[in-house]
Amino acid sequence: LLCTIIQFLGLSLSNNECYDAWECQSQELSGSVLCYGYQSCESSTITSNYYVPCAGYKSCINSNIISSNTIACNGNYACSNAQLSSPDVLRCHGNSGCYGADIDAVNIIANGVYALNAATIDSNDQIRVNIYSKGYLSGMNANIVCRSGKMCNLYCSGNGCQDLNFGCLAGSTCTVSPSICNPLRPNSKSDLLREDNENANEESE
Repeated sequence: LLCTIIQFLGLSLSNNECYDAWECQSQELSGSVLCYGYQSCESSTITSNYYVPCAGYKSCINSNIISSNTIACNGNYACSNAQLSSPDVLRCHGNSGCYGADIDAVNIIANGVYALNAATIDSNDQIRVNIYSKGYLSGMNANIVCRSGKMCNLYCSGNGCQDLNFGCLAGSTCTVSPSICNPLRPNSKSDLLREDNENANEESE
């Protein structure tokens, strides 16, 4: 009877504790998922309503993680080249923790060294996106795409926003704090991107 009720309610009691190397590699995981071992959840699809920790070295590399809760990429290269989606918080705390990742999240906190290196943050379906780039060169070579009708706020500490590309498309609203770190300064890549889009819109009218 208990199993019948759980199935009817669509609940999941899955508890995936992946402590060993490659233990949950290339699997479809749901419920509570803990990725602690070396490449323990590599190339896996993780769907969860819980906090998802990727704590081991390259623990969630090449994975697709969708969580309604916090995703934490705490290990070195933990979420490199992964697809990360959360309406809540994404934490990139490990060295290159979110390297090369495709990110769709509301609050992105990058404390690790090179945490967002070569990552792409796209506002996509989010109305508002907040990026906190606090680590040493944490935003280097990262690309932020803020789409029309979206608000994207970038908060920089130290050299966290150095060599970061902030692409604000026509119709978007972008802010940078402190203003001295503003990558939207004249003749920057982001400024030219906005200008190109505005010119394209004028030509099409």
